[in-house]
Amino acid sequence: MASQLVDYCTYADAARPDDFDTLLRRAVYLLPDDEALIRTIAQGASRRDAAQLMGLAPGTVSRRLHRLITRLRDPLVATLIDNPGDLPPENQQLGIDHYLLKRPLKELAKLHHRSRLEIRETLFELKGWHKGRQPQIPRPARRTKQTQTTLPPGTKN
Repeated sequence: MASQLVDYCTYADAARPDDFDTLLRRAVYLLPDDEALIRTIAQGASRRDAAQLMGLAPGTVSRRLHRLITRLRDPLVATLIDNPGDLPPENQQLGIDHYLLKRPLKELAKLHHRSRLEIRETLFELKGWHKGRQPQIPRPARRTKQTQTTLPPGTKN
């Protein structure tokens, strides 16, 4: 049952042990048809069976499944759903609507009763919020031409 979805997960990335439960938990934020696709595959249906049930071509099901799994695994989406912290619920929903459901700015502005500029600013702030929640990994110092020692002509190491 779970192996069917985990097999499809390998399209997006290597399957992780906790991946199945995590994807199903996040799938409730998807549009109903997309959630139904994830759950159908999770219940053990083949790609062809899912395609027949949904009235789609098998290739369409495969592509849609790959895109959905990729979006559900996106680090920003994962943080918005799994660990929003003190993020205002309105901003959390806006982020989910944009980054998971891929709704365009015009639709988001109408849905959230804000201007497109306010939507853009909030999405920009969400990226900064997410970046600030990531552990900072120190980068190695870059070697520049100034730090390289050059020997005078005619001398050896």
